[in-house]
Amino acid sequence: MDAEDEIKDGQDEDIAFFRALYKLDPSMKDFVWKGKKYENTDALGIDLLNCLRREDSSINDFIGDLLEKGVVSQYIEYLQKSDVRMLESIKSFESEYKKIKDNEKQKKEFHYIFAYLLSEKKEFYKDGKIFNSIQEFEIYLKEILDDSYENFEKICSTLIDKDGNLEAQFGSWLVVQGEADCLARWREEVDADIKRRATADYMS
Repeated sequence: MDAEDEIKDGQDEDIAFFRALYKLDPSMKDFVWKGKKYENTDALGIDLLNCLRREDSSINDFIGDLLEKGVVSQYIEYLQKSDVRMLESIKSFESEYKKIKDNEKQKKEFHYIFAYLLSEKKEFYKDGKIFNSIQEFEIYLKEILDDSYENFEKICSTLIDKDGNLEAQFGSWLVVQGEADCLARWREEVDADIKRRATADYMS
């Protein structure tokens, strides 16, 4: 009855019945949404990361739905009230997502960061290998460069395109590794360089 009243007042139907689930069974701890069930937000985040890395496009609408409707923050408010830091982070993320949801590139990066945030994992998967830190990945790249410049160039081209756009998982991983400020400065330099080259081409 509460759910039906909320729907009549304009509440999203899925959200209304999501809330009803936890009111009907206060002992329920699982995260349940759109036919998927997870033990907790950690398990949810890990599955989202795995789907994104497999390039499972079906997960994009699922993640977008979670973020636009604020599902995870409501789940945390019901079951993990003591985790104030996580709740604030998720709410902030959900709010920011609404501003960029029409930008496909940014949206993909947000999906990755969201999955990283929930899972609390900081691993980067590349060429069948797992990297837990930037230093580990630097060593791997140096080994490739020492062996073959051509192979080094190939792997770099999968991480960043000619316009300075980072591959979504790579850029998101650098953010969760604490390099957001460095990325922003680098992005400014890249944009300035692109502008200089465009101006030079026009003048010539």
